Amino acid sequence: MTPLAVDRERGRRHEIAAAILAAFPSDAGFDELRRRVAAASRVDPSVRRLRAGLAAATAYRVSDDGEATPLLIALRATACLWREGLFFEAHERLEGEWRVLEGRRRSALQGVIQLAVALHHLAHGNARGAAALVAKGRGHLQRDGATLAEVDAPAVLAAFERWKRAFRVGRWPARLAPPALVLRVSSARARRPSA
Repeated sequence: MTPLAVDRERGRRHEIAAAILAAFPSDAGFDELRRRVAAASRVDPSVRRLRAGLAAATAYRVSDDGEATPLLIALRATACLWREGLFFEAHERLEGEWRVLEGRRRSALQGVIQLAVALHHLAHGNARGAAALVAKGRGHLQRDGATLAEVDAPAVLAAFERWKRAFRVGRWPARLAPPALVLRVSSARARRPSA
């Protein structure tokens, strides 16, 4: 997977992220994202990002959030975004949940968020920021990951271990799959559409 370009203009970057994130909780948001993808010009630098967002939202819609907590719902959506290389959006999706958590669970989720942002920075050439955030994120998960039962912290840490050199040299590796966000909860059942 090659990194997806993110619009350098902050307003546009947040507008695209908002459109992608709106496709997760509602049918209307999903339909709007599909329309945006269909209408996007091939030369639009955001078209790959919009298509990846649609793929992530489509994958998410096969999960069942019936009895899930808000945190688990956010983590399921985040895992779909993460698989598509949408690390900026992954971090955005988790921030609301991070704000309401406390103590060690908050610290563990902060580690997950920092790892997403580290991948975002690495993909966009910010080697120093990526290296600093991966170290902080790994520290939070090593110390407090066991309190976040929804995330397989040892598996996430092991995936990032294989990427150590990439963060040290500050370059996205072409032949190495991105570290995975591994959840401990299955999401194989069909999701009910929203009203």
